[in-house]
Amino acid sequence: MLAQVLCVVGSAWVGVAAKLGRAHAAFWIGAILLYYVPLAAVVIYLNRALPIEGGLYEWAKQGFGDFLGFLTGWNLWVYAVICVPTILFMVPTDISYLIGRGAEWLPETGWGPR
Repeated sequence: MLAQVLCVVGSAWVGVAAKLGRAHAAFWIGAILLYYVPLAAVVIYLNRALPIEGGLYEWAKQGFGDFLGFLTGWNLWVYAVICVPTILFMVPTDISYLIGRGAEWLPETGWGPR
């Protein structure tokens, strides 16, 4: 569940949320009540029912069989391969938000291989 929170509350939305101000607080409260609390309840239940290493992959494998366990693990792997480079591209923008004025140039530097 914490990994899910990290993915959703990642740094990609920080600039948008800052521009929206307090208006988005109602949406976060709704998300907490309608999504994160039930997600936490399911994870706690599954962790107590099947206290084995492997998390989501093992729960899917035990509950639905080897093939769906494989698909779950493969899906998590592909998601990680896609998300990590995206996060790396967002770091300069996040640092420029952190520093503030004078760091607007940072996202446009184009660091890396050309």
